[in-house]
Amino acid sequence: MFTLFFFYWVGLNGFLFDIMGVDYSSKDYDHVGRSFYYFLQTFRNALGDIEVPVYTSFWGQNTGNQQAMMMIYTIWVVWVSMQVFLSIILLNFLIAIIS
Repeated sequence: MFTLFFFYWVGLNGFLFDIMGVDYSSKDYDHVGRSFYYFLQTFRNALGDIEVPVYTSFWGQNTGNQQAMMMIYTIWVVWVSMQVFLSIILLNFLIAIIS
């Protein structure tokens, strides 16, 4: 049951990053589909192999563009929320279930 719950949240956050246009600097998964790439990268982040999001599509637009700045802030809020929820809360819950 925990595994389904965990993968649900990993998939949801990967989907959110796909919608927001987030990219990651690592190109470890060049030969997989875009959605699966976000799923794998979110899974790696959840397990502690943390990589920060890259938002190159918004970075060039942020000089005076309020919408681009709001999108960058939204990306960081979602990323930090994901790290706290998946890495800290869910993995501690898993440790409590095992012990």
